[in-house]
Amino acid sequence: MAFIDAYDTRTGKRVAVPDHWIGHPVLGRGYALTPPPPKTPPQTAVVAVPVRPSRRPTKKDATPAPAVVEELAPAAGDTEQESDPRC
Repeated sequence: MAFIDAYDTRTGKRVAVPDHWIGHPVLGRGYALTPPPPKTPPQTAVVAVPVRPSRRPTKKDATPAPAVVEELAPAAGDTEQESDPRC
């Protein structure tokens, strides 16, 4: 029984197998006389998509509006004299 160099199609490694295995439907499954092609990552296509400028109106003033300050009436019992610093 003579051994020949073959390639394992599952791993891609070179192995020695009996010569009658090549071409056998069961014993030769997974073996080939030629090496498998090298595994390369799939090529991804890069698609350039043009970007249109936005047509939304821009804000003229990005600062927030000032808070509304309410003038409150003095509480009951408050007088002008209490707010006078001379008292």
